[in-house]
Amino acid sequence: MKLFFLYAFILISVLFSYENKWTSTRFEHWWNDKFNSVLFREPFSFIPYEFKVGYFYYGGNDFWSQLFSNQTLSLDESPFTTINENDFNFVNDIKFRQGIELEVDFLGYNFFRNLQNSIDVICSFGYKLSKPMQKSIIEDWFSNDKTYYYYPTFHNLKFNTTFKMQLSEKYSHYINYSYGLVEAKLFRDANDNGVIKAEGVTQSIDLGFQIINKLKNKNYNLIYGLELGLNVINIDIIENQINHDIDQFNTSDVSIKFTIGIAYGGNRTIGDDGFNYLINSDYIDAIENLNKFKIEYPNHPKIKQANKMIKFSRNQIAYDMLYNGIDSQRENDFKGAIDWYSQALSEAKDSSLIYQIESRQYIIANTLFKNVDGKIQNLSLDDAIDYIDYIESITPKIKPSTKHKKSDLLYQRADIYIENNNYLRAFEIYNENKAIYPDDLYIYQGKINALVSILITKANHTVNEGEYILAYETMKFLNSIYPEINNYITDNINLLKNELEARNYSRINDCLKELVRNGKSHFDVFDENSVIIIDDNYKKVIRSLGEPINFVSRLYNDKQYNMALYEFNNINYRLFFVDDVLFDLEEIK
Repeated sequence: MKLFFLYAFILISVLFSYENKWTSTRFEHWWNDKFNSVLFREPFSFIPYEFKVGYFYYGGNDFWSQLFSNQTLSLDESPFTTINENDFNFVNDIKFRQGIELEVDFLGYNFFRNLQNSIDVICSFGYKLSKPMQKSIIEDWFSNDKTYYYYPTFHNLKFNTTFKMQLSEKYSHYINYSYGLVEAKLFRDANDNGVIKAEGVTQSIDLGFQIINKLKNKNYNLIYGLELGLNVINIDIIENQINHDIDQFNTSDVSIKFTIGIAYGGNRTIGDDGFNYLINSDYIDAIENLNKFKIEYPNHPKIKQANKMIKFSRNQIAYDMLYNGIDSQRENDFKGAIDWYSQALSEAKDSSLIYQIESRQYIIANTLFKNVDGKIQNLSLDDAIDYIDYIESITPKIKPSTKHKKSDLLYQRADIYIENNNYLRAFEIYNENKAIYPDDLYIYQGKINALVSILITKANHTVNEGEYILAYETMKFLNSIYPEINNYITDNINLLKNELEARNYSRINDCLKELVRNGKSHFDVFDENSVIIIDDNYKKVIRSLGEPINFVSRLYNDKQYNMALYEFNNINYRLFFVDDVLFDLEEIK
């Protein structure tokens, strides 16, 4: 009946596959969770000692076959083979066929710990003492007619090979094979002295399980459990200390033992946590823990397996992030959802998955933009623009919907800069808008014409007010940007600019002629090289006109401006320099 349910369970697991791609069926997931939970465990590396104490029954050569078959257990077979086939029937009673054994295994070492951790192969040495629980009196069997007692005491030195499997953090199973040499005193005399020394070999197979108890503040574990042992002793060297007919001694026994010892290794690692996350589809934590495992155990035999799982997790992590984002979106946690979708998109390789992620990003961005007017109505202009930028950062696919709103806000920002006489920053914003929104060129053209008109008006006003430095800065800026915007300037604006430049040029030219004419009467030598023109340096002016009667310096826009005052024929002339280069002059009558 149990097999029926097991087969039914496996069949259902196969028919209804599990959604986790690493564990393709529910049965496989159950198996990995229950029996592969320590896939990345530390191998048992060293078992310093292990004590065993137990109880055994022994019989002849066919004792095992009788014990594990449907045959009736017979204790008639003698462990002795005699020369004259003299039957040894003094231990047929079961009370003489039971005994105790004490054993210690030591220096158990796993030479293959860096090669694999599926089955720990531990080699060790051991010593075992075993003897019956009761003596059996032997009468009229030896030729000297003395009374002896059958009470064999065996001393066994052996070499062990143990194959340990650990399917969970707290339990391990093992099978052990031992081969060794045995010495024994088979009988005792009336004075309880051992007689008839014998030597031979012994072999045993032991099956057991152990509980692993992690000790606090220790780097080793306590192990204890139960063991079923099958042992055979073959003795063919028997001293003829007293006259006897014994040729060989052969016995088989079965034992049950309690074991206890200490062991290094066998611990669960952070890699096992990573594997548990993996089979439960938590790929982010799986990658994190498996990477930590690789750092902590660089020589572990399962490093290649960890790399394989990390690669698999990276391929699947986008789905994990997507599902986390969906959960956040359902809870109206848009910020959390946006973060998850962004991470998922950076990891996604599948085109259909990419489309799904981008679609969900657009849904969130579109939802936020639909409510943008209510959101920004109480925000400053800069904060409103930042909020539009935030919506666009969710997905670039929302930009066709946001461009008109954002363009309008940016032009509003440029208008504020113009109101504060920061024409350069306004011009930069206009150009940024032209590059970002080329379809709205008509707005750019109108804004640029308005800016140029303002600059021309300001330049004209500053000249009229005698603010030549400010006029110079304004015209210089206008001339610097003009090549970029010339194609967008209307004819009437171009006309205003040309008229301003012509009038300014005429004013400066007339002043220069007057200055040179009045200056000639004060200098003996005044040749053609002494003629002063715009862009002359300050040293040439001094050579031509001499030292000024007054000299004033001023720092403006990180540039050094100077004003030199001259007087000729009761007329004052102010010459303006920027970085020692003449750019304007004024006649004061």
